[in-house]
Amino acid sequence: MWGGLISGNRDQVYWHGGTGAPRTEETRDSITKDKDAVLKLLKELEEAQKTSKNQTVQDLRDKLNDLRKKLGEEKFKEIIEQLKKDAPNSWLEFMKALFPELFPDDVSTDAESQTGRGGGIGGSGGGGGGSGRYEGGGVDRGGLALGERVGNLPVTAGTHQTNFEPGSYKPGEMPKNLFSGAYQGQAGNCGAISACKAMIAQYGPAGVFKDIKRDSAGNYDVTLKDGKHVRVTQAQYRESAAKAQLWGQDPKLLGFMNLMLAVNNVQAMNQRNDGVSGRSFSEAINSINDGEWAKETFDRLGYKNLVERVSPSELASGRPGTLDSSTHSVAVMGRSEDRWGTRFRDARTDPNLIAWGFKRGYA
Repeated sequence: MWGGLISGNRDQVYWHGGTGAPRTEETRDSITKDKDAVLKLLKELEEAQKTSKNQTVQDLRDKLNDLRKKLGEEKFKEIIEQLKKDAPNSWLEFMKALFPELFPDDVSTDAESQTGRGGGIGGSGGGGGGSGRYEGGGVDRGGLALGERVGNLPVTAGTHQTNFEPGSYKPGEMPKNLFSGAYQGQAGNCGAISACKAMIAQYGPAGVFKDIKRDSAGNYDVTLKDGKHVRVTQAQYRESAAKAQLWGQDPKLLGFMNLMLAVNNVQAMNQRNDGVSGRSFSEAINSINDGEWAKETFDRLGYKNLVERVSPSELASGRPGTLDSSTHSVAVMGRSEDRWGTRFRDARTDPNLIAWGFKRGYA
């Protein structure tokens, strides 16, 4: 049994536990040493994620992957099972977001629940990457492979990338690195980010919207694929970028994704998402950043009739789209899952996961 709980801040809970009754002192010492090493990295990773130290997050994820390889899957799984015992809910949710394949629970697959705030615990949908909304999303074939870091350029914060130049992407041009070029840097907005990255993977940045115009003051007039116009002021663009907390290796891609998220936030305000007043842009941003399904962002950005529910196996076969459980939403691109800018090859095919793909034959 666990020896006790050690609390940090109100969002962060650590604990230490015993190791049961090993066969020998040598085995016990070895298990304890390995478990402590895993626990130490997990603690450091959670702290780095909460403080937006994104390069540190990536380095710690790499170290955790290396340790997992060194220990082997059987021993690593045994350690995670030990850490699960009597663990606080906050820690379980954190581990579920990192290792969904080791938490093989079930998740509701009711597509209708995704049109509003359906699906997860307490009525919140789509998962926030560890925000108390997990209800499963197991895997059918041993889970994801180890994550692969993509690119080696310097990582920059996206909070000030708010000067996207319309026309800077040519039709059909794809970002050099969509995985780590721009990626999620905080828990909560994974549904919006996964949908945006899937749109880029399908159409390229130049094809995501019908048209983008910018005036001399830095305000944007964006025409969605369904023909609707959305005006984004420079102030809204900046506030949206500051609260999105994106990170990445590609400043231009960061600027474009920040614009996509700003359009999404303006739409959420205008549509009074989750009952917001319709007057506060900050409220609208918060209503998205507290966890949503990817489908909600698809709908707001003009893709309501351009995406369809598909089998997860179709995404694993190469069809771009999004994959949701109630704890996290990821984009699937080139048969790989995008998790915090890290590529996980061989996307999961568990039919309990909720997959959306783009309808065939639409430009």
